[in-house]
Amino acid sequence: MVFLEAREGDLYLGGLAARFSLDLKWVFVELLAVAEEGRGKGIGRQLMARLEEEARVRGMDGIWLDTFSFQAPEFYRRQGYSEFGRIDDYPENEARLFFAKRL
Repeated sequence: MVFLEAREGDLYLGGLAARFSLDLKWVFVELLAVAEEGRGKGIGRQLMARLEEEARVRGMDGIWLDTFSFQAPEFYRRQGYSEFGRIDDYPENEARLFFAKRL
């Protein structure tokens, strides 16, 4: 597991947890969270960029993740991730979305 944090001094702005599968050469993003104080400052983008750099250094082929339609799927699209699957009505009237990006 890799854990990344974004801070301004003692103020926590966000974090990311990801699992590297060395045998498959892919990274799974377990969690990306940005605190209210960090929103609109590019914190999520910075954390994802740091993860992508770490994945490249380790020779990984790509990164994948899942999210929900009521969260921020457009954020991942703007970072170059492509939707490769979805489960509609999970939860009801929403969808679970799966994204990937080859490095």
